[in-house]
Amino acid sequence: MRDFHTTLIITLARPMPTGSWFIAAFSVGDGGAAVIGVPDGATCLLTQPDGGEFAGQTIFLTMKEVLATGEGIMNRIKFALVPQFDALVLVTDGISDPKFNSEVALADPAAWQELWTELRPLVAGAGSRDGAAASLLQWMNFFSPGHHDDRTIAVLCETHLPSPS
Repeated sequence: MRDFHTTLIITLARPMPTGSWFIAAFSVGDGGAAVIGVPDGATCLLTQPDGGEFAGQTIFLTMKEVLATGEGIMNRIKFALVPQFDALVLVTDGISDPKFNSEVALADPAAWQELWTELRPLVAGAGSRDGAAASLLQWMNFFSPGHHDDRTIAVLCETHLPSPS
């Protein structure tokens, strides 16, 4: 079971017949997911990181209290209906901890916009999905003392990059 001691962030993004997007998330552990660039300039945080009593402590999917009650499960589900967005970004704590130095910063739309300002040229300027993936992988090698493990990122955005052959 220890092999499943991990951050889990699941998202669903579905275009609706009205032209809006339905975006939902379920998360356990630390890290974060947000919808960036909603037309009113807001950022919609889709996760609430699980913290512990001490720094670096978190909750894992394998812990019985995570899925023990229906209310506990429902508290982990967030959703938004947005007319459009620039990006849906998911990051694990190896990225969120150094980029957002507190839970307050993680909830700050300006901090997410700053992250997107850093990531957007890597994705949009790549020329292909494989190129964007390689650029993001290289970007994840940034140095931050104490925040070098568990680096995962997923980005959904409309860039019209060609699919791999």
